[in-house]
Amino acid sequence: MPNLKYEPAVVAGALQVLVAAVIGLAVAFGAPVTDEQAAAIVAAVTALTAVVSAFAVRARVTPVAKLDAAGVPVPHHEWDPNAGPGDSTGL
Repeated sequence: MPNLKYEPAVVAGALQVLVAAVIGLAVAFGAPVTDEQAAAIVAAVTALTAVVSAFAVRARVTPVAKLDAAGVPVPHHEWDPNAGPGDSTGL
């Protein structure tokens, strides 16, 4: 089973599918939800899970170094305008 800590995009996608399925099931059993309301709920959940998963995924990825044409890492201060020559946050 996917773990939110290691697979945030999978969990977010599963949540979207689950919400759509629950809405479809509720409507099939007579819940007073119009097609427009169901679409609005699914759209809102989709947008929310997209934003949350984007932040969750971004927090768990490792940025790669910028490389020049020869494949050599470019020092961080040469491509980040906020970094100084002594900045050790990059290569």
